[in-house]
Amino acid sequence: IQNAHIESFNGRFRDECLNVNWFFNVQGARLTSSLWRNDYNTVRPHSSLKNRTPEQFRKACDENGEFPMKVENKNGLNDEVSKPDNRISSW
Repeated sequence: IQNAHIESFNGRFRDECLNVNWFFNVQGARLTSSLWRNDYNTVRPHSSLKNRTPEQFRKACDENGEFPMKVENKNGLNDEVSKPDNRISSW
């Protein structure tokens, strides 16, 4: 499941950022990528988060003290995660 999520993100990043911009130097590529990432992480709603932005989801977790998602453990079983931790990180 992890590979499917990252492949989805990579495809989206490639289609929406890398394929539509020309980069003339590394600094320009970093700036454009950073702006796209900020939009992706704060402005754009995600269906996996019940059509909330990641920022709205983070705030809801902070307010409720809960992390309402399931993660797959090493045994292939789903475990509830009780609070945010380092499993979700920004770039």
